[in-house]
Amino acid sequence: MTPFRKWSFLGLALLMGAVCIRLGLWQLERLEGRKARNEAIASSLRLPRTNLDGGMVAVEALSYRHVSAIGEFDPAYEVVLRPRSYDGVQGIHLITPLRLEDSGSAVLVNRGWVPEDLSQRPARLRYIVTGTVEVEGLALPSQEGAQFSFRAEPLATSENDASEEWLSLNIEAIQAQVPYPLLPVYLAQSERLGGSAIQPIPDSEIDLSMGPHLGYAIQWFFFAAIALFGGGYWVYREGSSGSLPI
Repeated sequence: MTPFRKWSFLGLALLMGAVCIRLGLWQLERLEGRKARNEAIASSLRLPRTNLDGGMVAVEALSYRHVSAIGEFDPAYEVVLRPRSYDGVQGIHLITPLRLEDSGSAVLVNRGWVPEDLSQRPARLRYIVTGTVEVEGLALPSQEGAQFSFRAEPLATSENDASEEWLSLNIEAIQAQVPYPLLPVYLAQSERLGGSAIQPIPDSEIDLSMGPHLGYAIQWFFFAAIALFGGGYWVYREGSSGSLPI
């Protein structure tokens, strides 16, 4: 192999090593961000339960807090999130507006998981709850949906352009098809209403794990070590068998 090709190979190994080290550091940065997020969420979860009364408070003041809300469900503007699974079984999450008592506004309530065979509107009639109810759970921020892929959300522009099925709970987008104002957070219901088994299975768990970032960082640093030490050793071995002119 010519000296030029040998040095080109070493340069490529150094470049690959540098890229892998940067990717490893990026994963460590994401890990620190995840830790900060988890600490902020844990701090909010420790706060006492508050009531949603229809006031348009800041999202930051409500997100990840235990809340309760009193009102009436409005199944006419119900939507579903899919696909959602529970114990390995495919289904949907049922999202129903709760029109708040003594208020002209409403909050979207993620009532929980429903199996796929009961996900269509006629079958969902069994889940309708009438009258005034009190719902408890977690207030969570709006979810951002993918906008630049084949999984992009079907954004509604009016009630006549309404979509029943969504990939994420994007409050601002869903607001376009609801005739009354929605709170800037949604409520993830934590308990079945009245203890009835004929209700969606609540899913209000929050992931406070560290995620995969540390494992990914270790992998990238390992790849960097292979590129740097492997490339250096290969050039050294080639050079020991003959001089490498500079």
